[in-house]
Amino acid sequence: MLAIDELHLAEVWQGEVILIKRRHASETEDVPFNLGWLTRQLVRERKLFHGILLAALIGTVFAVAPAFIMRIVVDRVLVNQSLNTLNVIVGIILLFLVFEMVLTFTRQILTQVVMTRVEGRLHLYIAERLLKLPMEYFERTPTGRTLTNINQVTNIRNFMEHRFFTTVVDVVPLLGLIPSCSSSNGTWR
Repeated sequence: MLAIDELHLAEVWQGEVILIKRRHASETEDVPFNLGWLTRQLVRERKLFHGILLAALIGTVFAVAPAFIMRIVVDRVLVNQSLNTLNVIVGIILLFLVFEMVLTFTRQILTQVVMTRVEGRLHLYIAERLLKLPMEYFERTPTGRTLTNINQVTNIRNFMEHRFFTTVVDVVPLLGLIPSCSSSNGTWR
């Protein structure tokens, strides 16, 4: 690395700079905002989605555990009147509760991170589109209509965060609950 002072730089440099920027295929100007664009933004966060889905799968254990614990209580504790077994089961239940709270908190944080990233990209997309609009658009379109359209981003975020992700994350435990409940009697129905 070579350090050059301002005087020597002024002798050699004419003031021209070439800006080189990498342009990704998904960021071209002609990409319209639609469900495909939104899906591509979500796919960019697939590593965090793996964490969210892993938390949901582990949460399935906590959803199935109470039924099996009650079965153990009825089969072992009540029949044999074993208070030691009951104490161990209570300890296990407390550990499950603490671990489930941590897991749920982590899943919510990961979901917030994904939504914040996607929302940030969405805001950048909107800002770029607004800056590229001709001045005539702003002269003939009321400001309130433009702001209303921009604020629809909040509706998109609420849909993705509260409806879409909640549905996806809540379906995952069903994949574990239905087979475990069906097989708890030893037969598939």
